[in-house]
Amino acid sequence: MPTILVIDDDKGYGDFLDRYLSALGLDSYLMPNGQMGLEFTKRVRPSLILLDWVLKGDLSGEETLRSLKSQAVTRDIPVIVISGIRGSAEDEMRARRAGAALFMTKGEISDDIKDRNVFQRHLQALILGLELKPLRIRGAAPKQLPSTIQDSGRVLVIDDDADIRDMLSMVLRDKGHTVITADKGMMGLVKAQQEHPDLVILDLSLPDIDGLEVCSQLKAYPKTRALPILLLTARASTQAKLLAVEYGADHYFTKPIPDLGEFHSWITAFLRRKSHLDDTSVIRVGDKLVIDTQAHTLTVGDRVITKMSATLFRLLCEFARRPADVLGRDYLVHSVWNNSVREHNVDTHVGRLKGYLGPVADDWFMCVAKKGFRMLPVAPRGGTTPSNS
Repeated sequence: MPTILVIDDDKGYGDFLDRYLSALGLDSYLMPNGQMGLEFTKRVRPSLILLDWVLKGDLSGEETLRSLKSQAVTRDIPVIVISGIRGSAEDEMRARRAGAALFMTKGEISDDIKDRNVFQRHLQALILGLELKPLRIRGAAPKQLPSTIQDSGRVLVIDDDADIRDMLSMVLRDKGHTVITADKGMMGLVKAQQEHPDLVILDLSLPDIDGLEVCSQLKAYPKTRALPILLLTARASTQAKLLAVEYGADHYFTKPIPDLGEFHSWITAFLRRKSHLDDTSVIRVGDKLVIDTQAHTLTVGDRVITKMSATLFRLLCEFARRPADVLGRDYLVHSVWNNSVREHNVDTHVGRLKGYLGPVADDWFMCVAKKGFRMLPVAPRGGTTPSNS
């Protein structure tokens, strides 16, 4: 049975969560501050953590979360951050960037709310993912994929609209792809674990759990976090697109799809990239950057980043494998995007990559006029350049 740790300095609310979890048949423990929560986590390794964002004491909620995600023994434990009665969008962004699997407010999970089904569905989705781990160990070996990716790419379509699923299935099968479908988010998470797709096409508006939560869950587990995700949705706002990128999506199409030819060209490019990374599982550049290509994580100094889109991850790997070399835009368009974008897109993605890496990256990347980009992780300004290891 999954064990859940609640880290909250409000004993009344902690007791409420304990009663709620017990009613769902779940074992829970309550720790009143971040330091005790960290020590308990290392000793007991709970299945899931519910963390108060406004903790009092030596460690704030954000500091506790970053500490959990920076240590190998605890970083894979999913964390649901629970903020005050009204959480801000800025708090949610900070929590997500620090590694939270989900961000909710105490106003959404309280005795005053008669219908707490949203929170229960999120818990079930996380626990379902946890329970699938032994299933993957016990189950049969993954299916052997034929060598010609374009003829055998496996595409998982998660959409509750039967007409959209039928249309996409017809188009993709006509192009020679194997199509797997799911009409709910939780079913999609199960099939992503069991069917070994090469690409996920994901609707944002699903009847059980939000598509962004499905995206977050796919990026939370080692076996699925490198899967390219193409979002398909009726939402066309700038905020929706920014959230899609934050949650790890690789590309974004609005409904109805304006150009099926362009749509399929992206699918083909994603499928061709799945074996692009070479066999080196860990790439080290200097003493500041470590990339684990199998776990799809990177360490920048003392900070661990677990959520990055597959496209940005491939781009970083290209630079990391050839530190100090100048990589031309045309080379990057071919090697990272398989010629599916234009050269000016490279500049945009380098900017996004620097944003993920943080301020230290300002010293790492150099634009070489008329040639391309060069990356060389160096010590902070005033320091010395480390040698490559």
